[in-house]
Amino acid sequence: MIISSELKAKINDLYYMSNIYEINSFNRMADRMVKELQEEIGLKRKEAEKSKDKLRYFEIDFKKESIQTILELKIINEYRCLEVLLKSLFSKAYILTEKDSFSDWPSLCKTIKRRGVVLSEVNGYKEAYELKQVNNCLKHSNKLLNINNRTKHIYEFRKANKPDENSLTHFYQRVQPKVLVFVKCFTDKIVENLKQQVIR
Repeated sequence: MIISSELKAKINDLYYMSNIYEINSFNRMADRMVKELQEEIGLKRKEAEKSKDKLRYFEIDFKKESIQTILELKIINEYRCLEVLLKSLFSKAYILTEKDSFSDWPSLCKTIKRRGVVLSEVNGYKEAYELKQVNNCLKHSNKLLNINNRTKHIYEFRKANKPDENSLTHFYQRVQPKVLVFVKCFTDKIVENLKQQVIR
């Protein structure tokens, strides 16, 4: 198959864009902040036990809430980056029409499917979709994260009424590597689709 230089350049751009997704400086910074807060909590706990000062325990609780907030922001950031990347990859690969919509997840899936790529069949889709569901709960719930019917099926939140540091950490650690696989496979599917269009 002979590929035009224009298509080669487009394919190179698509792979470059998908590789950028892996380099998430926000998450590295967040990880450092969580580690520092955990170390501070350890020190404050020792101080509180020695002094029996109740304010030390308040400070510990305050730092724990900060850790939870950072973990929630990591999840929100991860999904936002994924969403922006999917839309950008698609826009780079195809000429958009009036029918194309990225307003929500179902619209995005339909738009991508019209070009011959079924998002739900891409390796890592389940975890990408779970990331979206948890992101939506974090952003749109009155409480930090009301475990509801949309997220109750997610392994880390099955037994919880509200997530904690452990459930958020384990969720992120399980999902994030699979989302990276999803991004790579989605890019491969688009490239394959573009090459097939050349053959037709």
